[in-house]
Amino acid sequence: MQVVKKTFLSLILLLLTSIIILPIVFGEENSHDIVNNNSSIPTDYQFLSNKYTQQELDDRTAINEFIPTDGYNMLGTNNNSNLSLSINNSNLSIIVNDQNAGYYWSSIIDTNYLLEEDSNLHDEGDLGASNFLIGRMKSPVIISYFVGELRREEGLFDSAGSSFTKPEIINENNKIGFSSTLKFATSNISLKLIVYIDDSGLNVEIPFDSIVEHGQMKLANISVYQYFGATKRARIPGYTFVPDGIGALIRYDDTIKGIYNKRFFGNDLGLTQTKSNEQMLFANLYGVVHGVDQNGFINIIKNGSTYGNLIVNPSRTEDDFNKSYVLFEYRVLYTQYLNSRKTNSVRLVQEDMNKFDIKMNYQFLSSDNANYVGMANSYKKYLGLENNSNNLNDISLHLNVLAAENRPTLFGNKNFSMTKIEELESIINNLNGENIENIDVTYHGWYNDGFSNSRVRYQKVNRKIGSKKALTSLLNTTTANIYFNLDYNHSNTNLGGYSSKDVVQSINQELIIDENNQYILSNDFVLKNLEKDFAKLNKIGINNIGFNQISKELTSNFYQIGYTREEAVLDYQSMLEIASKNAVAKPFSFLWSADVIYDIALYSSNQAKFNDTVPFIPLVLSEKIVYGRSSNFFSNTSNEVLRMIDYNIYPSFYITYESSNLLLNTKSNNIYTSRFIDWQPTIIEQYNYINEALNNVIGSSVIKREILDIGLVKNSYSNGVDIYVNYSENNYVIDGITIKPVSYEVVVWSIYIVKRRAIGYFSTS
Repeated sequence: MQVVKKTFLSLILLLLTSIIILPIVFGEENSHDIVNNNSSIPTDYQFLSNKYTQQELDDRTAINEFIPTDGYNMLGTNNNSNLSLSINNSNLSIIVNDQNAGYYWSSIIDTNYLLEEDSNLHDEGDLGASNFLIGRMKSPVIISYFVGELRREEGLFDSAGSSFTKPEIINENNKIGFSSTLKFATSNISLKLIVYIDDSGLNVEIPFDSIVEHGQMKLANISVYQYFGATKRARIPGYTFVPDGIGALIRYDDTIKGIYNKRFFGNDLGLTQTKSNEQMLFANLYGVVHGVDQNGFINIIKNGSTYGNLIVNPSRTEDDFNKSYVLFEYRVLYTQYLNSRKTNSVRLVQEDMNKFDIKMNYQFLSSDNANYVGMANSYKKYLGLENNSNNLNDISLHLNVLAAENRPTLFGNKNFSMTKIEELESIINNLNGENIENIDVTYHGWYNDGFSNSRVRYQKVNRKIGSKKALTSLLNTTTANIYFNLDYNHSNTNLGGYSSKDVVQSINQELIIDENNQYILSNDFVLKNLEKDFAKLNKIGINNIGFNQISKELTSNFYQIGYTREEAVLDYQSMLEIASKNAVAKPFSFLWSADVIYDIALYSSNQAKFNDTVPFIPLVLSEKIVYGRSSNFFSNTSNEVLRMIDYNIYPSFYITYESSNLLLNTKSNNIYTSRFIDWQPTIIEQYNYINEALNNVIGSSVIKREILDIGLVKNSYSNGVDIYVNYSENNYVIDGITIKPVSYEVVVWSIYIVKRRAIGYFSTS
């Protein structure tokens, strides 16, 4: 009995101590959040790094001296795309003539110069090419296959036993091309190659149903026309564009860089591929330029991108040529654990192939469109995003608002309010009073037990932030668009509301857990419950949904029938059809139809092999509403704000009514400064600063982006407005216009008005 009393008294003492200590640990409600406006002016040396876009200083005319000329038969011309297609019947190589530019694109290299020692096509330091490599260069398709656990590679001309059928000509419905069945002798694998030009450009296809494994070898990968658009070292000025992060360029500058290899839309956790901390490839394409503002193309991977790796192989790695292509993955080698402790395992080859057709569409660019801006505008048209959906008079402001959170206690988690419904209404009204009328709010943690550690069903409004009646009243009266954030795709492993069959399963039969110790839930579960819950939420006035995790990963599912990554894309798109409007954070390109896009990357992965960062994503989305990451967390405010003006990206902030000190010891402890009353002056001033520039180009597209000098950018818009952005400490006078250090100037040429913006509080001056 004495022991029991002592234990009970100890517990009471501990609880009393907790009550006393908690206010000290978690901060007082009226404590101030630190507002960081750290600013510094980068040096010219920093502007030469790959975090910025570089000047185009090489104006040589692009002349491709490695186009073969013998043995080609022209199949025809498409008068709408102004392309003609020729084929070499001896090896199925192709030549495309872009008649808009009078430029030829070939799928193989003319290697006859290797036979002439005194040819002027040799360069000092050339690696040359063996007969085997020359055969590989000519192969229209290269495959790899598994022999046991070993992966082997095979080209069509590696051995005499390989063959292909006589090309069957295609000439119907504006399609001009051919098809042929290829059989690889060593692997005993066959497939059908279809090539044609049409109104959209050059199309290359391999139907999944045409792939046949005649023997024991199992297909691993396929690549098609690896050398299409290849250039020799630095003989042709240009670059390969990659959709890494916001966008990056790999220039043909003859430096040894190493191979770039990255999966579109991130790695597949279902195939036990580890998640990378680098920026992902957010779009299903790449681009090639031969002479800036001269010749180029984009290759849109219409089918198969979810299982495609973008390969950029600069010269002097494998050979003397810069080449870019996609490696399509049909099988992987994986580890199968034999016990729960993972002490015993075997290596296995994936049994069934990933099921998808290969479909690639090359769209050719010439003259002023042969650059990354032209690539973005062509891709925008492909996605159907060229119509203006942003007709505001002033830019809009995005607020990530945390409603409720929870922290661990002795008896589980205790949830608490960070921004009540009435407080959110006060914040919106406050900003409206400062003439900020266009506001998009993503409301996080409004449900169940708060933002973290919450059940995966979203039907209830958290009582700590207010009632359903208060929420309905706000939605009926506010001018802001409020998006209620939901995350059905993830759930903590210790929470209920789902069963093991609802969790995505990897190929090695493990339930997939992400880096935050959360299960990834299946798309079937997500769609079923999202539809069910939204029907109830709709009754209290919730019409708009926010997704902040939907592009976190794109994963295949191996539970029973499961689904492929190609099928998962369709599921994700279906999720956007449920609500009236949607806001999506960091979306992949197949989700760019969302009404609001926020938290997009402002940089690429900055790999050493990159030469430039370019604003490809905002160029594609220039006629939509796009926000960057929250400005609370900028390390160099002046530079980042100018970058937003340069890239045509609207401001976003992470806001709470209460102090972020209360978030200590919660899963939101990364939000270290957010209290609205402290950030309000910065929000207003930053919004006005950006609005004075970008409200002149709402709904317009960039038609030309020039780097006039180190740190000086000129963006020319389709409505006749030019915006100069000066990141540097230098003073410039261009066409009689003075652009001061760390500032911008807007020029409306139709009436020749200059809207000047001197150095503001974003500068250190």
